[in-house]
Amino acid sequence: IQRVEVNDIVQHCVELAESVMAARSVRVSVEPCEEPCHVLGSTPAIGGILAHALSNAAKFAARHVRVSVQREADSSGRLCVRVSVRDDGPGMSREAVDTAFELFTCNKASSTHRRQGGSGLGLAESKLLADAIGAELTIRSSEEDGSGTVVALTIPEVSEFAIRGKEMLMDDE
Repeated sequence: IQRVEVNDIVQHCVELAESVMAARSVRVSVEPCEEPCHVLGSTPAIGGILAHALSNAAKFAARHVRVSVQREADSSGRLCVRVSVRDDGPGMSREAVDTAFELFTCNKASSTHRRQGGSGLGLAESKLLADAIGAELTIRSSEEDGSGTVVALTIPEVSEFAIRGKEMLMDDE
């Protein structure tokens, strides 16, 4: 785990996903944070989570996927960086949202699954990666209102002071 800049990871993942999105006639837009957003994390872990979220969004979006990076305070007041991937697809049922992070869970009976496929591993793997780096992965969706799906990754932000303090502690040991 090291200090990484989230805007850079997001930009790289979106660039990799653009050709898949274009092949499906899906437009992707990015709203980066206006200032650097540093977290203690793993570029491969964060990139893997975002790549999976973008892949799902490309499968299910009608026309558009929006990726945003924001700095915000969580419920305890701690500063976090939140990366949201929002598609304009049909949404997920409450049952599908409730079981989305379980291994081998996908709604195999749905017509969407028959068209798009999936093993039920991606979101479960993404959740394990998020947990490993101290982040939170959430899904917000509703099949009833057709508002699409939002997959959000929230990672505690780290300050220069906190990083220097950890480095000093490591040097002292």
